[in-house]
Amino acid sequence: MDIWRWVNDAEEELARSGRKRLAELIEVIPGYVVNHKHVQLDAVVPEALALAREAKNPWLEVFIRHWNLQSRILHRHEVKEFLP
Repeated sequence: MDIWRWVNDAEEELARSGRKRLAELIEVIPGYVVNHKHVQLDAVVPEALALAREAKNPWLEVFIRHWNLQSRILHRHEVKEFLP
């Protein structure tokens, strides 16, 4: 499976179905992590998770949580707080 193709397809489908904000968040979240924009990430993760739940798409929720954990554990070393 090509994960980035899946992400791009998901973004396009979300935009087509009127969920443009969620599509936008799926686009920017990975960049926030790799570019060390953790404050921006922290600001959008709750909204993104709520929108993914509203869309009834658990894979998008997994995607968002994955990037949040990447930020928290691999970049900010907040292991104790996020992996009890």
